[in-house]
Amino acid sequence: MAQKIRNNIPNILSALRIILSALLFSITNNITLFFVVYSIAGLTDITDGFIARKYYMETPLGAKLDSLADFMLLIASLLRMVFSYQLKIPLTVLICCSIVAIIRIINFIITKVKFQQWGMLHSIGNKISGLFIFFICPITIFTGQFPFAAVIIPLLSALEETIFLLISHEYNPNAKSMFIKSNEKEVSENG
Repeated sequence: MAQKIRNNIPNILSALRIILSALLFSITNNITLFFVVYSIAGLTDITDGFIARKYYMETPLGAKLDSLADFMLLIASLLRMVFSYQLKIPLTVLICCSIVAIIRIINFIITKVKFQQWGMLHSIGNKISGLFIFFICPITIFTGQFPFAAVIIPLLSALEETIFLLISHEYNPNAKSMFIKSNEKEVSENG
């Protein structure tokens, strides 16, 4: 039993991030508690992929669980920051975010149609984009300024993912970048 738990630590961390994301919805009037839960959820995002890669625990389920957990954390935290903690997002940034969201949905559809599976790439661009968003939103709450440049990295990573999916012959969720040669036969799939 202990060995089975040990082998599933990355998946357990991703599942914990899903639970913490759901918890973020209920934290409406305690910004300190919100940021504690938000930070712990962010740490699970960093550690699940690191542990999975370092100890060869990557699985197709883990990749999908990681992507779902990332999506839930993003949506839950953004909604709570906007509606409870006065995160102010300018209209131009919202329009750009909508464009990025549409591109991400298109990428999801391309993956399903072309490779017969749902999934997202765990590329370097997507990781940098997620890290950037993770830090910029809380900073914006305290500074009151949401830089337009904050959407450039997510936009570029979404476009890179589109191009990569269109030119790839096999689905490799761990593709690092279209500019870095990766092994498309790689079995590992946890981010």
